[in-house]
Amino acid sequence: MKLSPAWLVGGLLSLLASAAAQAGDPGDCTDCRDRSEAEPEEEPDEIVVVRGSREPVEAPAVGCAEVVEVAGEARRLATVEEVLSRAVGVQVRRLGGLGSFGLASIRGSSAAQVPVYLDGLLLNAGGLSAVDLGELSLDILGTLVVHRGQTPVRLPTAGLGGAIELRTRAVQGTSAELALTAGSFDTLRLFGLVSGAWPGLRALALGSLTSSSGDFEYLNRNGTLFESADDRVERRANNAHRGGEVLLKLDAQPGAWRLTLLESLHARRQGVPGIDSLPTHAARLTSARNALGLRGLRPVGEELLVGLEASHLLLTSDFDDTRPPHGEIGLGRQRTRSTTQAVDLGAHGLWTPAPGHATSARLDARWEQLEGRELLSGAEFSPKTRWRAQLGLEHEWRPLNDLRLVPSARLGLLRATWRGGPLAPGLGTASPASTTEPDWQAALGARWELGGGVALRANAGRYVRLPDLTELFGDQGSMVGNPSLVPERGVNADLGAAWGYRGDGLVRAARLELDVFGTWADELIALVQNSQASLRPENLDGADILGLEASLRLELWDHLDLAANYTYLFARSRSAAPYLDGKRLPGRPAHEAYLRLEGRVAEPRWGAALWAELDYAGLNALDAANLKEDALARLLVSAGLRLTRPREGLSLTLEVQNLLDTISLRDADGRLRPLRDFESFPLPGRSVLATLHVRLGGGEEGVP
Repeated sequence: MKLSPAWLVGGLLSLLASAAAQAGDPGDCTDCRDRSEAEPEEEPDEIVVVRGSREPVEAPAVGCAEVVEVAGEARRLATVEEVLSRAVGVQVRRLGGLGSFGLASIRGSSAAQVPVYLDGLLLNAGGLSAVDLGELSLDILGTLVVHRGQTPVRLPTAGLGGAIELRTRAVQGTSAELALTAGSFDTLRLFGLVSGAWPGLRALALGSLTSSSGDFEYLNRNGTLFESADDRVERRANNAHRGGEVLLKLDAQPGAWRLTLLESLHARRQGVPGIDSLPTHAARLTSARNALGLRGLRPVGEELLVGLEASHLLLTSDFDDTRPPHGEIGLGRQRTRSTTQAVDLGAHGLWTPAPGHATSARLDARWEQLEGRELLSGAEFSPKTRWRAQLGLEHEWRPLNDLRLVPSARLGLLRATWRGGPLAPGLGTASPASTTEPDWQAALGARWELGGGVALRANAGRYVRLPDLTELFGDQGSMVGNPSLVPERGVNADLGAAWGYRGDGLVRAARLELDVFGTWADELIALVQNSQASLRPENLDGADILGLEASLRLELWDHLDLAANYTYLFARSRSAAPYLDGKRLPGRPAHEAYLRLEGRVAEPRWGAALWAELDYAGLNALDAANLKEDALARLLVSAGLRLTRPREGLSLTLEVQNLLDTISLRDADGRLRPLRDFESFPLPGRSVLATLHVRLGGGEEGVP
């Protein structure tokens, strides 16, 4: 079944054009815009309606969340991985270099257990449950939210560790931005944005192009781990990256409705570099992501807010490893192309019948399809399809003015099918298969305001992760599917306290948070050797994770900011396989810490900001059996300087990543080991970037 989004594009554009023509009084729309564009200052884990308001106002939640405003990051070249790695409780692993494959884990969960949303559209789709962070551009985003533990019902799916919510830039009147970045490893970036406002209609268009050769220096041990005589420093080969991102947004307000049309297109072409000691030269990966969505929101009286959503997600990838005679990666020459499509329909409502009560409900239906083709042989593989329906309910009750209780539940049904067909060469043919699986999730959260800026919170919940289409039905490589898989499931809980302060003296603002948490997961899916040439996923493993999170934010004299956080993780596997039982979970260092100190000066005609960052990650297992060498503990230092001319809207930003040029670390035996997150994939050393940014239509706001 082929599904083209063209019909949806035409229909949505017609609807928006009609909405703009029917829009009401421009003065009313301006008032609505002012309210709708206000970004939350604290955690947006719930939505409440202020009576008489036309838009939802987000308030502090029972859960743990971190909100990061990233629209200002257009003044420098930053990545989603970089911002997430600074967040408390988040572990990020990267293959190395701009645009490289990256994974995020929250509170020790696997990357597959972290749902990632783009304006409410779930990006986890098709044959890989984990979202590649390298495919996400920070340039199109305005706000990034990390939900740790409990995930609000307004997001369709909750993860065992939490969820990541990416919100695109808001349409804020008439303005324009341009930015040019250049730096190490032939890195270039061009960014542009224009937006406009008319009676009843606002529009934003954004484009971003990036490229990098990725030829950083690294320590190549030549595959001999205990012999240092053949170690050498050389440049990373076949690690070039070129990518582009386009964002289009239209907002219309016909009467009481607010409609938003979103179109986000990302394309990337990159080399596939191979492991450090066996570099490749010609292997290539070309990928694209197109997200199209329409959202409508309107109040019904003063007690009810309703919304409707429709979206289409298209993911394509083309892997080219055809270099004669045998290719460079895998068992032979291959040229594979895969396509994933997902269609989502959703309806949600928020009812506030009386003071102290608010009920949220959400109904979603999702269709996914994964299909592939081997271009060298001409073989076309039959589509794998998954349907899912889910109902979510959440109620906020305030039995006391300072006490908030929030129970929630989700009920879902999964149906996945495959007509069968040929597997990889030598593995034969698979029979048709299907599976039907119900699932449920539930959570309870509480928040108690003690006064004096102090609040206590507690959360507990049961969560599931459904097997993806590749795990159920296999791929055209070495994985054989297992339709009898059951969802991964687990229970998490946390207990924490937060203190906030605002004043006019030395300390202008302060926020301190401390949380302890635990996760107990079962039926985790692990790959088991099925034959000499194949792997099969099985429900074998469990995991026990305990941890502590602490974060501090200080604003002093209006000129100095300090941000610091620390995460401790005790993460161990439970497995029927003795070689896995009790081992440390890979990619989850026991200790992580981050510190940023920034000083700034703002004058009417000029401004300046200077900052330094310290990023520490402790000893880190690289494989599930803990048989390979650990990634050694590391401390990375970065620094930056920004000069601004507020009236002209100009800024110049200079930044140095990995200031000390750390590319190797010495272990307890005195041997040098490369800097890395994954086995055999080194990370870059020092890089210097400069960005010139100009904003038209109001200029900078005077803060560097």
